Amino acid sequence: MEIKTKFNIGDKTWTLIDGKAKETVVDSIHIYNDGVSYAVKDADRRGYIQHQEAQCFKTKDELIEYITSE
Repeated sequence: MEIKTKFNIGDKTWTLIDGKAKETVVDSIHIYNDGVSYAVKDADRRGYIQHQEAQCFKTKDELIEYITSE
């Protein structure tokens, strides 16, 4: 079985953290029955946060478009 992910370890992504757009770096990838999640470091919390693949974007503009679309 081959699993393809949107991002690889070390890739930069844009996502929302505490309601703010932030650029993060993928530290690890987690595969679950219901999808893919990426763990990213959060300097403010001094730990890791997991984000579903659908909530991670290549650019800030893509993130903004996702947020503002209906």
